[in-house]
Amino acid sequence: ITASKEHYDPGIIGPFCLQTCIDKDMNYSIYDVAPRVGGGTNVHVSVGHPYGNATWRKPMSSGRRIAMELRRAAEQDRLLEVLT
Repeated sequence: ITASKEHYDPGIIGPFCLQTCIDKDMNYSIYDVAPRVGGGTNVHVSVGHPYGNATWRKPMSSGRRIAMELRRAAEQDRLLEVLT
């Protein structure tokens, strides 16, 4: 996130995935950044995603959460803060 701010103002402001490997000793290595919603979040469409569920206190898929956040930004005239 810090590197993205240094190289691409304003940095990452939307969904992203850190592609990570973890070895048997629990050492991790990030080998890729995907500036998108990860494919693994599709399994949460019916039961919600942990982050969205905790934030909104109801079952919330990643797509629904993003749509709600965009709607809120539009209603508050703040779209330029969340879009690039």
